Amino acid sequence: MGGLEAIFLILGLGAAGSLLVIDLRRMILPDSLNLLLAAAALGFHLANDWFYVSLGEALGGAVFGACFLYGLRQVYLQWRGIEAIGLGDVKFMVGAGLWIGVWGIPLLLAIASLASLITIGCLAAMRLMPISGMTARRFPFGPALCIALVAMCAERAIW
Repeated sequence: MGGLEAIFLILGLGAAGSLLVIDLRRMILPDSLNLLLAAAALGFHLANDWFYVSLGEALGGAVFGACFLYGLRQVYLQWRGIEAIGLGDVKFMVGAGLWIGVWGIPLLLAIASLASLITIGCLAAMRLMPISGMTARRFPFGPALCIALVAMCAERAIW
């Protein structure tokens, strides 16, 4: 791996780590870090001559990931009147899709959902988060998305 690829890799990993910590602390995924994640993905893939994903797969992942999560957000908002998925999560999917491509989006969402369910189950078992009245408690999805993205990139030997 050359120096340029390493720089974009470090930027992407740093953005994902920062997003994870900020979302845990403040329940927000800043646009600037989501943009850095996306830019690092483009730079990394350009530096690698699109070895891991093609340009079409990356752009498809960005569009599909963001549209799918935005669609889920709107459906739940109409059904329950609750904003269960923040726009930061939707914007995160643009960067994630650029890293892993369109075919990685379903697995990313499955891993992130499973990680969230396991975390909530553990918190409930430790009586740190009551199961009843969960609508009154907010739980960030961003950290699980970040963990899933890093795990998928590590599995593909991108990171």
